[in-house]
Amino acid sequence: EVLLNQPQTEQVDVWSAGVTLYQMLLGRPLLNIFLGPGATQCSDQDPHRSNAIKQRWLVDEICSLCPPSPDSRPEEVSPLCWDFVRRVLTPEPTQRITVDDALEHPWLATVRCAV
Repeated sequence: EVLLNQPQTEQVDVWSAGVTLYQMLLGRPLLNIFLGPGATQCSDQDPHRSNAIKQRWLVDEICSLCPPSPDSRPEEVSPLCWDFVRRVLTPEPTQRITVDDALEHPWLATVRCAV
């Protein structure tokens, strides 16, 4: 929503929590595109175009990776946990799990019981 300049709801926070959880579980960031100096080769001449290019790259990477495929689940991550990750990392906010539904997800119930 942020990258596409769409109105933001609490669904953007669900997404952020999913990105954080993904990194905690896998030990690596979800997105890997290089956005640093010189990435677009046009930052100095046209910074607005450079930002637009970087936004497009991020959106494209998100669309290609999310939700993570069932086959990409690491062995050490339970299927129930991976289902939760997939639901919070659904790019379309209207299809993403809601906060209330996330709190009722069976994986969170197992985590609460374990604590």
